[in-house]
Amino acid sequence: MDLCNGTFPSESLRTARLQVAAADAQGTMVLSSEAVLYSTPAAAAQALSELKSTAASCPASPVVSPVGEPTVITQFKAAPDGSWPQVATVDRVAFDFVATDATAQSQHFTTAYLRRGRALMGIYFSQPDGPQGAVDGQTTIAGIVNVFAVRMANLPASAVNG
Repeated sequence: MDLCNGTFPSESLRTARLQVAAADAQGTMVLSSEAVLYSTPAAAAQALSELKSTAASCPASPVVSPVGEPTVITQFKAAPDGSWPQVATVDRVAFDFVATDATAQSQHFTTAYLRRGRALMGIYFSQPDGPQGAVDGQTTIAGIVNVFAVRMANLPASAVNG
């Protein structure tokens, strides 16, 4: 997880992780997803709580990365998901923010995190202001996140409850 260069103690409770990126025709990454399994549903709930806490306490000053990434200032905007559909059994938190590095280069991101049982998924949009590539026919961030939420809701209970 990467938000406000925070530290996430729950990362030690991960049992599996897979990150996949999608690029446009020019090779620019436009969407990335990270699927993580935790040791227990409580550990995944802890991870989601840590994300919320990190965002809420993110300072307006530069934050040094704990893992060697660039130091950034993160400015959060209003949560983007107030009108997005909610999928039963799947918890969601979404963030809209601008990260500015030490050279004053800024990038806008929208991220959504979904949790069901011990499974957590991060969906990272690195170009949220432009058109989105279709995922299962959906071309809006809300629609794409919903596709992943429905997929997560349809996972067998044995997969997400350990």
